[in-house]
Amino acid sequence: MSRPSSLAFARRGNAMARQGARAGTTPPMSPRPPPCPLHQHEHAAAFTSSPTTNRRQQHPYKTITEKPLFGKAIDVHTHLYLPGYMNLLRSRSEVPRVTHPPPGSPIEASERLLILPGEDVDATTASGRPIGREYWSIEEKLAFMDSHGIQASVLSPANPWLDFLPPSEALPLARELNDELHALCSSSSPSSLQRLYAFGFLPLHPSLLHHPSYGASVLIKEIERLASPPLNSTMRGVIIPAQGLDDPLMEGIYEACERLKLVLFVHPHYGLRGGGREGGKTGAFGHVLPLALGFPFETSLAVARLVLSGFLDRYPSLLLLLAHAGGTLPFLAGRLDSCVEHDVAFSSPAPCAADAAAAAGGGGDGTPIFPSSRFADGGGWREGGGGAIGRLERLPSFYLRRNFVYDSVIYHSAGLKGLRSFLREGGREGGREGGGVKAA
Repeated sequence: MSRPSSLAFARRGNAMARQGARAGTTPPMSPRPPPCPLHQHEHAAAFTSSPTTNRRQQHPYKTITEKPLFGKAIDVHTHLYLPGYMNLLRSRSEVPRVTHPPPGSPIEASERLLILPGEDVDATTASGRPIGREYWSIEEKLAFMDSHGIQASVLSPANPWLDFLPPSEALPLARELNDELHALCSSSSPSSLQRLYAFGFLPLHPSLLHHPSYGASVLIKEIERLASPPLNSTMRGVIIPAQGLDDPLMEGIYEACERLKLVLFVHPHYGLRGGGREGGKTGAFGHVLPLALGFPFETSLAVARLVLSGFLDRYPSLLLLLAHAGGTLPFLAGRLDSCVEHDVAFSSPAPCAADAAAAAGGGGDGTPIFPSSRFADGGGWREGGGGAIGRLERLPSFYLRRNFVYDSVIYHSAGLKGLRSFLREGGREGGREGGGVKAA
């Protein structure tokens, strides 16, 4: 699969991101850096923590041929297959799983990884993809960071995480793997310079969240554990699937993450229904449609539902990192605003006087305030359709700037420029002071 040609500088409007966004233009697409096998499945993305005039630090993905020099880049989208997780995949006979090389392969041939739904039923994808030491070796990860001037990396477990396990197995294993991830990050960095951090496991697939013996209360305990010593020295949040983000049972998860200042890294895996796999097959297109379109579409839909649900009015300081530059949301935010602004589901027939006065002056930042953010019955939610529909206080684009950070995994400069332009619209780059993915 293709790899990113630069660690680019996409940002959201928090203090750290605002500094980085003023650092300069998008890094050039050439010369291309050496390919990194660590990112054959998912690819690196980075934020800079502060502006710099040093060209070598402006372009941290450029190979450094002299003594390694740490750049300002922070890689926030880089996966690691923990040894314990690899052993789990090797023990399985169904996707997701790791298989031995096909018969007749050279002795040095790698094991093969199959993780996507239906990947094993098509001739174009059934052999999986090679997976070797570069997927789980901390030594190789640090060497890659050194050679490309990356200051710090926030490691994340790779999809499909633990979604395929029954609840009775998922949470105990998540605890074990989180401890393993913390130990790897802690032991691989000198005390004077912490370079590895992590987003932990949280088995949050809707099928597990709704299990009668499982549920949010058990998950919240693990979130609180990650935010407590000793794990809080390396854990910066948790990675979650781009599924069910508007589920009412997510209330406690969002409250805990906001209270504990942990980031939710939203990452796709399942795509949309069909997703390029008509009848469960990819046809002649291999992984192209599920990865190129299914992943960003899945993220876009899940996050749009979260924004429309009203959760972000209830948890205004909640921070989420979106994979793949936010899918299509930065490009379609204006369309989403327009539809919400004119849809009866989000309008009030009788705005109260206070809201009308506030709306007349707007939000003070050019972002319109809706006629009313309250219901006649005093509630904040209204049942309708497939779930709860929130009465929003602002247009969706406000939340997309205030509550989200974006990686740079979009593969071309036009997309990055569009993302940065969206974040800067209205004379500001976001709606929050401070916050962000703080890796150092």
